[in-house]
Amino acid sequence: MSKTFSMKRFLIATSNESLAGYFTAKGISIEVDLTALGEADSGPIMKSIQEMPRDVSSRIENDFRDIHALSYEGGIKTLLAETRDNFDEISDALLVIDGHEDKVMWVFLNKPEVFESASTWHRIDTMTRWRHRKNLPKARPATDDETKAALAGVLSEYFREEARGRNCEVETYERPDCVCYHAFPEDYATTDMCYDEDGRLQRRIRKSVFEIIFCYHPDEGRLSINGGGRKDQIDMLCEMFTDNVLKIPAEPDLKNDRVFDLSGLKNRDFEFVTDPADNVEFVRVKSLGFSVVGNSGRKIALEADPDNNGNRQAVYDHIDQSINKENVPADQMLVKKATIQMKFPGKGNHGSVTFEIGWPDSCTLKDGENHRKVKEYLKRWGIDKCATQ
Repeated sequence: MSKTFSMKRFLIATSNESLAGYFTAKGISIEVDLTALGEADSGPIMKSIQEMPRDVSSRIENDFRDIHALSYEGGIKTLLAETRDNFDEISDALLVIDGHEDKVMWVFLNKPEVFESASTWHRIDTMTRWRHRKNLPKARPATDDETKAALAGVLSEYFREEARGRNCEVETYERPDCVCYHAFPEDYATTDMCYDEDGRLQRRIRKSVFEIIFCYHPDEGRLSINGGGRKDQIDMLCEMFTDNVLKIPAEPDLKNDRVFDLSGLKNRDFEFVTDPADNVEFVRVKSLGFSVVGNSGRKIALEADPDNNGNRQAVYDHIDQSINKENVPADQMLVKKATIQMKFPGKGNHGSVTFEIGWPDSCTLKDGENHRKVKEYLKRWGIDKCATQ
């Protein structure tokens, strides 16, 4: 993952040649001779940017932030995944460019449509707190303008009940295994304190947007939603999607949210079988959260000692020591939440994926390379029930 953005660090990491290409392409005059400047001498460039009109310097900073966000190995892979028909051209061009920032800058300037698509997918791939619904049709959904307008319309109508959502637009992005519908309903108006061009402090009313993201996986018949809150709201968003995108009524069986089955994790002998080729060092349950049958208000949460690195039995030892099985038999304990750690090759925390699954439908896994591997293992282990429908 790329580090926190710093203008100074970005200017040092990006070659003067690439920076000159950016300013030329954007028609921005910079009062610095980049050809005579040392590669690590960022001071004059920063000073020149700061002295530009506020709207210009803000645009430069926003562009550099967007480029920086993809300037690491995972970001380069995301860019290449979005090249499609011109993969060879872009791959060959990046092969002879040194440095992640310079590679991403080249795509930003020469293939803006690829950069925009990759930036959107990268942001989606790094989101957590997805809610899932299963048992939906295994067919690729419509992405035409009429479908997008219909979804935007019902979202706007729904959120108007909360005094927001007056305007809404929906954009779509596609991958072979996923179609994403990115909705931007208008949020509540807010008042910001800011400075005008003359440096005077003033109030400005701003109407920003919030985001609702629907990712549909046609091969699985799975809908993943990010941006909702309560279960009833997720159900309503699912119904809007099935009615207006899939063009089917949201019957009760299509609202089935029991995507994850955590019951097997009560057993300390639960088998996390992995492929030797993945070189998985260990899989362990770090914490478990239970509710008690017949007493929904009674909850139990147990976490393993963080020093027991790799000891998959630690949380179960804790359960044996902390819970009186006569008072709370195992068959009356329902696993509602689990935190699992899976360690792929890498020094220290590199290669480690720690994630939380909540019964029945929530998961914090992202969509990076190792996270995708974990998702496949969840299906194989019978925790993700979507694959069995």
